[in-house]
Amino acid sequence: MTPPDLIIFDCDGVLIDSEILVHQALVDTLQEYGIQMSCEEALRRYVGFPSDYEKRDIEARYHITLSEKFFEKRYDRVTDLYKKGLNPILGAPEFVKALPFKKCVASGSSLKRLNHCLELVGLWNYFVPNVFSSEQVKNGKPAPDLFLFAAKQMGAEAASCLVIEDSIAGVHAAKAANMRVFGFAGGSHCGPEHAKNLQAEGAEKVFVKMDDIAEFLSYK
Repeated sequence: MTPPDLIIFDCDGVLIDSEILVHQALVDTLQEYGIQMSCEEALRRYVGFPSDYEKRDIEARYHITLSEKFFEKRYDRVTDLYKKGLNPILGAPEFVKALPFKKCVASGSSLKRLNHCLELVGLWNYFVPNVFSSEQVKNGKPAPDLFLFAAKQMGAEAASCLVIEDSIAGVHAAKAANMRVFGFAGGSHCGPEHAKNLQAEGAEKVFVKMDDIAEFLSYK
């Protein structure tokens, strides 16, 4: 393939193996409010979407208003789970370190959480200051705003960017931004149909190992 000018990484499920931890924290916090939701359902409904979408959906479905206290409790749970068991995606540190292309992170997570989790797993220094959040744009994924914003900040044309995403919302956002997109299905939250679903929604290639992406990009 033509070498990209910029590789844009999603964070959760691509660089860090966090999706199960993040959504388990959501499920546990919802239980305090009398709402029963399995982690599997939370993953299916919310992976790849920004937190404001998640909030609107929960409030509409259960006819409640989620207060700032709810999100503080959830954040505390996520932080605790991160300390106990957050790991980088297998091979991600080596892949990022050896990458010969310009790179950045563009995620639906808050900048505060992005910086914290990337630092926790030893990836922050490979990206700082090129870490971008949906907090910085009007519309989160599946809208193209975040990826277009990241490309602009990095001085790259959209068509010369390659996005690596683990979610359908992220794949849609990359396609809407006129960017190439690879699906990644190597996170612990990815079931047997995950790779097929990403490809069906527009991912050019789907990988389950970082080493395979490196080899496909022909620099390893």
